[in-house]
Amino acid sequence: MRKILFAGYPALNSHIKLGIHHFVNKFKEHGWDVGYLSHFTNLKHFVKRGSDKALWGQLYSGDNTRAKGDIWQYSPFIFFPPCNVFPLNLKIYLDNYHRFIFPSLSRILSRSGFLIPDILFLNNVFYTFLPEIVRCSKLVVRVPDVYVHFERLPKKIFGKYARVLKKADLVIATSKIVEEWVCSLRGSSQGVIIIENGVDVSHFAPLAKESLPAEYPGLKKPIILYVGSIDKWFDLELDEKMAGFYRNSSVVIIGQPKIDLDILKKYPNVHLLGSRSYDLIPIYMRHADVGIIPFKRTPLINGVSPLKMYEYFASGLPVVSIRWDELERIKPPALMADTHEEFIALIKKAVSSGKRHSFIDFASQNTWEERYQRLICLT
Repeated sequence: MRKILFAGYPALNSHIKLGIHHFVNKFKEHGWDVGYLSHFTNLKHFVKRGSDKALWGQLYSGDNTRAKGDIWQYSPFIFFPPCNVFPLNLKIYLDNYHRFIFPSLSRILSRSGFLIPDILFLNNVFYTFLPEIVRCSKLVVRVPDVYVHFERLPKKIFGKYARVLKKADLVIATSKIVEEWVCSLRGSSQGVIIIENGVDVSHFAPLAKESLPAEYPGLKKPIILYVGSIDKWFDLELDEKMAGFYRNSSVVIIGQPKIDLDILKKYPNVHLLGSRSYDLIPIYMRHADVGIIPFKRTPLINGVSPLKMYEYFASGLPVVSIRWDELERIKPPALMADTHEEFIALIKKAVSSGKRHSFIDFASQNTWEERYQRLICLT
């Protein structure tokens, strides 16, 4: 059986389901022996209260427990993970922090059988040291974003990241803008390919018998739904205008906020539900009336491959989004706005258009299985 070792973020058990998780599952479905390194644990994970404590303890233990089905998952322990805080952002530390991982990661990988995989698949900028200890037949690096636009990442890590990109046998960019950034670091376009995010259409297909989400009964229609990350790129000003304009509708927001959403709490038609598991998300989508992507158009967002858009479409939802470069390139059947006023007006148009098979057809052309087949042909 061929082996592949992934290095990604977050843990496979997380509520957040990103592209890397779907590739992990696809390789497993196709008969590979799969290992997955998630992000580092540190002392705060063991003293933190809540459900994560047991999970992080299990991941750290390194006892070869298969954490999800037959997929081996492990989270290395380090007292002081690298970050954009002095002195953990100094070049000397960024070049050597992996030496402080305990117990030895090479020993853990050897014991688990993943020290010499057929493919090492990097999807985490903090695992650039792995090619130094893992003896793989092929190195694949997947770049989901233009990382340089993330303020939380130490800028001095990109020198080592560029060296890994140059060493890689294959580099996967998720968008045209990401591809351009990767080529600038790699110094060549050879060996670089665009494979966008995708969707598991069957996961979002309607069930024979299905109850409404617990929060939906009694909500005013139409239901305007957002599911996804809530960070600096989430346009609070747009959401506030939208909530005020559609006072006789319901705005449902699902996701763990990393910014203050208090400004939205004064609107009784805004419902902040927090995070929901990937298994539950489809019923929220299927019983909504329109899916929205209310982002600020920033250099980071311009290069984003819209994962949630594919999932909205797989649920049959019409989509209203702020326009950005990658969205225009892939030409989805979404309604795209350049201004807040246009975005708000397009919501009414989207709701009246109803749920159309064309949305599901578009999603069906962009499945994770199709993405896997494109990738495996190159590896």
